[in-house]
Amino acid sequence: MKTSLKHLPRVEEILPGVLTLGLFIAAYHTSHPDFIKNNVANDSVRLLAASGLALLASWIVGAFLDSVRDIFEEVMKWWLPLNLDFFFYGEPTKVLQFDEYYFAYYGLCFNLAIGMALFLILQLANTAWIGR
Repeated sequence: MKTSLKHLPRVEEILPGVLTLGLFIAAYHTSHPDFIKNNVANDSVRLLAASGLALLASWIVGAFLDSVRDIFEEVMKWWLPLNLDFFFYGEPTKVLQFDEYYFAYYGLCFNLAIGMALFLILQLANTAWIGR
């Protein structure tokens, strides 16, 4: 890609983070049903702060999931080589079109799958070792 390097929050980072955090909050809420009602819901300032922190945390978790995807892709290149030179040397309009119509959705789906797998693994580990 022949553009300047800049990182912006993308849908493939934020949505998987929202889903993953939502799953963990829902799991925590089932064992502690009064936590949100007692600590957040009664105070609008706390609710606003918690919402902002949740958005920031979902972006951080989503960026972590995106990094895990990048590492997984690097490992997979050992068995299935990929030529990604198109992103660096291709025609800018075609690269942008490819990024918007294919690669962003590929990243989104992959990151969602990683987030759900992480949640399931940690929930199974929690159930097996703690016994809840």
